[in-house]
Amino acid sequence: MDNKLKRLLLHALQCRRQSQQGPTDSGFTLTELLIVVIIGGLIVSTLMGLVVELVATEQRESARTETEREMQLAMDYITSDLRQAVYVYDGKPQRIVAGVSETDSYQDYLPNDIKNAAIKPALAFWKPKPFDPEAEGIPGYKAAGCDGLANDALEKECNNLWLQRRTYTLVAYLQVPNDPNDGRWKGRSRIVRYELNKYENPKTFKRNKGYVDPGELGTGGFVNWPLNADGLNCQTNACGRPTAPPGAPENGAELVTLVDFVDVSDRPLPNGQPTPQCQGYNAAQPENSDYLMQPRNTTANAPAFYTCIGNANAEGTSQDIQIYLRGNAKGRGSSADRPISPIQTRLTMRGVIDKTILGR
Repeated sequence: MDNKLKRLLLHALQCRRQSQQGPTDSGFTLTELLIVVIIGGLIVSTLMGLVVELVATEQRESARTETEREMQLAMDYITSDLRQAVYVYDGKPQRIVAGVSETDSYQDYLPNDIKNAAIKPALAFWKPKPFDPEAEGIPGYKAAGCDGLANDALEKECNNLWLQRRTYTLVAYLQVPNDPNDGRWKGRSRIVRYELNKYENPKTFKRNKGYVDPGELGTGGFVNWPLNADGLNCQTNACGRPTAPPGAPENGAELVTLVDFVDVSDRPLPNGQPTPQCQGYNAAQPENSDYLMQPRNTTANAPAFYTCIGNANAEGTSQDIQIYLRGNAKGRGSSADRPISPIQTRLTMRGVIDKTILGR
């Protein structure tokens, strides 16, 4: 009995030693490794797709936000500029000169290269520009005042400047489509500011080409610019006053881009929204509308930059002006060709020169 017990104990001890000496770790099979790699790849690719989409979304939102900010800054600049105006054109032909076609407007006398059909003036006005003869360094000003100039007309002009201490400047804001082959501008279109100042060289009173002072044209000079009471175009005729070199104005350095990434005006608004019109607009008789639109909208598409200007024939001492501007972030990164909600502002101009036009 004891021998049997010994043999059993020895056998158990031997089995235990063998189990302890055997391998304690087991490896993965090839199939298990393949499954792990596939699952890991799916997880990583899904996460990478989400990251890429988040980055693209963030870029689009950033481009949209930046475009909205630039549109608001442009609107603020235009509004600040407009508050200085003494006369605002409403886009309607306002010729009261005998024998002159009422199809004419100020646009016909702007520089030739901003009068093509693709460029749309949306706002134009005259504003005063401070002028200090002493600060401008007019020769002999302190000693001789305005005496000793070339002729009586120049002396009279100098004396007027001495009293008024300002000149009139013509300002226009236009929407210009961007050339896709032009690497300077990335958006669909841009807004350009044009300015026609009086003098090329204030020291000699040399005027810029095509400049005609509306204050020298008499009553209705702002309305009829650049025509005088006899219907003469004072850009090409001396009109008895010191003039600039004859001919239409030139752009020079006064044509500058205010903001890029403006939407185009050849698309309908999304989701079937109605095309905007100015308040009290009469399509049958646009000239008799409460507000006149610049540029005039003759299609079902929505302008990206336009103004509604109170009809100059309306009675009263103020003139309401509404400005609308719509951006488009296309051209900024991966932004789609999708218009941004338009912004708008409204202001009232008081004491506008020649607002009420007689004889019409």
